[in-house]
Amino acid sequence: MRLQRAAVAAALLTGGLVPVVLAGAGPAAATAPSLCAPPADTVGPAVTLATFGRPTLDLDADSRVQTVTLTASDTSGSGAPSGVAQVRVGIRGNAFSTEFALTLTSGAPAAGQWSGQFTVSKYAKPGTYRISSIVATDAARNEQDYFGNGKTATGPNDLALFPADSPTFTVTGTPAQRRTPPSNPLRAFSLRPQAVNTVETTRPVRIAARFAGPRPARVSVQLIGSGHRRKVGFVFVRATLHRAGGAWSGTAHIPRWVGKQILQPTLYINYSAAFLRSFRVYTAQQLHHLDFPSGLPVVSGLDTTKPTLKSLAFSPAAVDSTAGAEKVTVTATASDTGSGVKYIDVDSAIRHGLNGSAAGSYPFAADGVGYLSSEDFHVRLSRTANGDFVGTTTVPQCVPSGTYHLTVDVVDAAGNANYYSPKQLAAAGLVSSLDVTSLHGDVVAPFVYSAATYGADQELFLNFSEGVKNVTTSTLSVFATTPLSTRFTTPAPISSITCANGSATVDCSGSGGLVTSAVLTVPSLTPGTVYDVYANLNQVTTQLTDGNGNPLSWNYPAGAVKDS
Repeated sequence: MRLQRAAVAAALLTGGLVPVVLAGAGPAAATAPSLCAPPADTVGPAVTLATFGRPTLDLDADSRVQTVTLTASDTSGSGAPSGVAQVRVGIRGNAFSTEFALTLTSGAPAAGQWSGQFTVSKYAKPGTYRISSIVATDAARNEQDYFGNGKTATGPNDLALFPADSPTFTVTGTPAQRRTPPSNPLRAFSLRPQAVNTVETTRPVRIAARFAGPRPARVSVQLIGSGHRRKVGFVFVRATLHRAGGAWSGTAHIPRWVGKQILQPTLYINYSAAFLRSFRVYTAQQLHHLDFPSGLPVVSGLDTTKPTLKSLAFSPAAVDSTAGAEKVTVTATASDTGSGVKYIDVDSAIRHGLNGSAAGSYPFAADGVGYLSSEDFHVRLSRTANGDFVGTTTVPQCVPSGTYHLTVDVVDAAGNANYYSPKQLAAAGLVSSLDVTSLHGDVVAPFVYSAATYGADQELFLNFSEGVKNVTTSTLSVFATTPLSTRFTTPAPISSITCANGSATVDCSGSGGLVTSAVLTVPSLTPGTVYDVYANLNQVTTQLTDGNGNPLSWNYPAGAVKDS
């Protein structure tokens, strides 16, 4: 949007408002660092070279294993780099796709080679195969994304713009032809015994089957009850059958406390990739029509009473994860009439956010995991020798501070569950919350709040969500999104940058006060053209950050504006 130059200039210097552009609220002071402040390494890793082991794979050959190797390195905004911790690669071809993690095979996490293998099936199709994605993450959880590789680049990190990271290989030859399995391969199916009594204990049921035609790759059976429709315990039992000679067999263990009901079997048959329509299913109704067993009568005890939570305690009673992860032990007691308590699940969550932010993370979700603005934990308690239920969990360092509200599920051996909300726990006189302390500095990344242009003077205006520093032609890049053929290949030159803090002009380094607004002079601004603004590309240091060192995201545009 093109604005009146005088109005924009006044807004930048005084903190006033103009349409679209919102100036900063005055100089922002940096929050004092704490143990939960940003890590020293806030720079994403980089991939500089990727290669395939073979330039060509032949579908007519026996071996179709391909190797991919790439070079990944890490740097740091301050201090030693944390080192590359994980690299994932996606491969696409003619009706083919796969994704997998690589392993460091030489060098070091700071700079080394990562390799992995994948198999192109003999049933694949000939064509050109290529890398479709690379995601590199360092130990500080900074993430660098390379996606795309289409005809038009979608951003300055698009693989199409990094020929060294987007090699191809060719698949040749004639794909193997898939076969069709018989439409009705089942020749025998049995359940032994044909009825069970589980009043006193669980009972095994032997399941056997025979098939005509080609050998299946996998066979399994599910026995499902009707407890969800009647006052009996719900049953879901799965058994995998194994081949011995020409027969397949396996064992299903029928539980107690399911009442009197009939379990219905469903038979699943999976064939290998050599077959079309490689999945076959026989329902209980189909088994009945083929004169095979279609039901397993069960007589068992019945428990429909929900268990009751009697006590709940945490040790420590309050958690402080500022200095490091904190182990928490949860102890509870509960009672049940009938089958007895099987386990207790305790869950806790907070959605207060941090630093006044209700969402997001450090770094932003696009760049890594970092310090979440919401957090939860789950712990399952198991019965101990004295009858108590005990479980442990670890609250990670630097989780959001506040009151974590608890919920509890108590489940008995018959599957009856009693859910307690925080209000229900409090009403029962039980612990309903856990206080967690984690003394944060500022860990919320800044962003461009709004952007606009004044085409007459070739100026682009940026307003930041908070005070920032290091606003330079190295940390900011402006890209015209047209023409498509050259999109994101070369940034538009920035001839000068003027910065303000809401009341006066300041040095763009932030040395004289953090920057809340910036005016970029871009001589090539063209009316009607959309421009994307990116920050901190290509592992640039020193980065554009807020006063506490949180960087702007580098994987996604900081702002977009149309000069009109």
